[in-house]
Amino acid sequence: KRVFLPHDEYSVHVAVRDNHGNLLAVGTATPANVRCIIPEWQCMFDLAKLSPVSKDLVLISRVIVENSARLSPLFGQMSMHLASIGIENGFSYAAHYCAPCKIALYERLGYRCYGLGHSLGHFFRIPMIFAIDATDYLQRLRSPLSRLSGKRQANSEKVDSLLKLFPELSELPLCALSTEQRLQRLKRFCPGIASAGNTLLQALMKAGIFRLPAGAILARNGQNEGSFFLLQGSIRTKNALIHPGVPFKTGPETLTAAEDCLAASITLQ
Repeated sequence: KRVFLPHDEYSVHVAVRDNHGNLLAVGTATPANVRCIIPEWQCMFDLAKLSPVSKDLVLISRVIVENSARLSPLFGQMSMHLASIGIENGFSYAAHYCAPCKIALYERLGYRCYGLGHSLGHFFRIPMIFAIDATDYLQRLRSPLSRLSGKRQANSEKVDSLLKLFPELSELPLCALSTEQRLQRLKRFCPGIASAGNTLLQALMKAGIFRLPAGAILARNGQNEGSFFLLQGSIRTKNALIHPGVPFKTGPETLTAAEDCLAASITLQ
């Protein structure tokens, strides 16, 4: 169906078609300082707190890929293309809302989680932000987006401004750490993780870690894998209490379609 939001007239809309003209993907880039951004996005991106940098911020949204292309690199390519449009037009930051299963993928591109996740309709999303002026960091990750930083004079003050607004951004994702540093981070969150089996530990070394509004911390093992690992806090379901150190699968009594949403019936302790 066609979706129109009030700020869409100020946005850049990108569509990808195959050689036969069939629509494969769409996506949108919106300046964060336009006045008519909908309240849901104001909350999702925490735009009130980001207001000091809003003139330099572009919002990436509604990156949707047709079913037949969802296992291809097209989703990541579209997201990078939309960020590139913003950066090449003078923006310093790109933000988007991310499904839990995509966090680790975006972290490898140079995005970092900030703030807390939110329910967006039936879905649960985590806000992530990218700073083009974090050149050393992007090169350390070997991010394909680092090529954009070579086209402009880096401004470290802009990175510092962002860190002042969201100090949690200074805690680097697992993908930016050495193997030993990753293990120490996981142990700090969850001391009992040392007893986890080798297979699970290897998966968690590539995890995306995010915080839920009530304080629990979850690790998503990686893209297209169907389990979570609770690092801190606890999750009460209808029939069980999930404690830290326990991997669990998605399902109607835990996380429903966890790649996309959190079940409303879950209470976080």
